[in-house]
Amino acid sequence: MRQPFLTRAAAAAIALAAIAAPARAESPVRGIFNWIHGTGDAERAFAFYHDVFGIELTRSPFAGGGTAAPEPIRPAAQAGSDPLVWDLTNTHGSRFRTVFMRAPGTPFGLELSEFFDIARNDRTPTPWDPGAATLIFSVRDLDAVVARLKARNAPVVTLGGAAVATRNGRAVTVRDPDGGMIEVRQGDVVGTSIGITVASTARAREFYEKLLGFAVTGTRTAGTAELQLHGLSRGSLTETAMTIPGTAVTVVLSEYRHTRSTGSFRMSARRSFSSR
Repeated sequence: MRQPFLTRAAAAAIALAAIAAPARAESPVRGIFNWIHGTGDAERAFAFYHDVFGIELTRSPFAGGGTAAPEPIRPAAQAGSDPLVWDLTNTHGSRFRTVFMRAPGTPFGLELSEFFDIARNDRTPTPWDPGAATLIFSVRDLDAVVARLKARNAPVVTLGGAAVATRNGRAVTVRDPDGGMIEVRQGDVVGTSIGITVASTARAREFYEKLLGFAVTGTRTAGTAELQLHGLSRGSLTETAMTIPGTAVTVVLSEYRHTRSTGSFRMSARRSFSSR
């Protein structure tokens, strides 16, 4: 029997609020519950997001109404099993625990999922791998966040190991403790967007725009600084911004072509922040 496995750093998903598709041409999506990110150590991952970005624990979005206290991190020994989750994630026979978090200025939750008793793959994706996911945080003080990232020796994806000046402001791309990618941008408004790398923008739009009803808000060809931001010295990058129905949440589809990097992005070859 084929055994399922999880790739931690690439194990990211969107939990959308949806209804049955109506007869008329209307989106079946009504919003977003959580951005789900696989982790190999829930306590370590939460400490990183809390200490660097000020992200706090929150209650489960599936717990119903009320004002219940934030849900604490369940000890690993108390990881549970649920056939419903097995079917949803193709992780039959596993145990798991989830950590529900809320980022400042963000209308959807961030969820860490740690699975046990199932084969796991530690492969770290590159920004241009189709299916790779990136959390995009807009912060008011990029330098302060970079200082905290440096203190944690966070691996840097951006060429030169420092923030670059893009058309949308200064930004840097780093990795969390599981190798997941985070783009941090200087901005006037604090918030969170979602980045997804695609093999074909046209094919991805058929899914997100035609099937799920996401609204395209713009498409542009990125410049040299944006390539450097994502660890590339050459190539092309087309970015298509979309919004999730019922929200103002932005999803950016990124299609890379003719890429060339200057080094490996596996966790064994870490690029650190520059001393500048």
